[in-house]
Amino acid sequence: MQCEASVFDELMNKVLDGEATKEEERVFHAHLEECESCKEEYEMLLETLKELQLQNHNIKAPEGFTQAVMAKLPKEKQQMKWKRWMQRHPALTAAAIFMFFMAASVFTSYNQQDLAVVKGEGNLQIKKAERVVVVPAGETIKGDLVVENADVRIEGRVEGDVTVIKGNQYLASAGEVTGHSQEIGQVVEWVWYKLKSLVSTKEETMQNNDKSRLETAFFVG
Repeated sequence: MQCEASVFDELMNKVLDGEATKEEERVFHAHLEECESCKEEYEMLLETLKELQLQNHNIKAPEGFTQAVMAKLPKEKQQMKWKRWMQRHPALTAAAIFMFFMAASVFTSYNQQDLAVVKGEGNLQIKKAERVVVVPAGETIKGDLVVENADVRIEGRVEGDVTVIKGNQYLASAGEVTGHSQEIGQVVEWVWYKLKSLVSTKEETMQNNDKSRLETAFFVG
């Protein structure tokens, strides 16, 4: 091995850093046995490294040194940033995962195409093939009428509100709705309607329970 400065420096650096292959180490040490100047330089560097390691705990980096070095390092891949963020914020990560599955569940429910009369008491004509629910002429539906995934044709009378989810409402000339009519076709509207219905149902249940307790207390007293 010839003592070419660039070749020798590169190989010596690899040996000192522990990155040299076994073959490169063999060639390097074989050369040191033949070249006294290279051997002296290598031993001098080894001694210097040992002294630095011994004094390392007494050495303090200048203020802002770490930040300056980190700023010059290559940016982390976006995927690694996300992994680190999730590890540092487990609660937010769990909430995000929960919201994701909730959203998936909502869209699955919303995209369900089965015709359903959710609410309505009376003689309704349900035409599944045509996806139409009909309130016949002369018929009176007492209370609210809620239909999903179908159109509603009102030829009779509805004494309450009419809600059509993912469908249209058609009111005949002789038809009548005493309450409020609404058509829900957007996901946001559908979610809001479901939430209001859930709250309303819970309030109604609580009121019924309170009423039952009062009646029980009255008869017991």
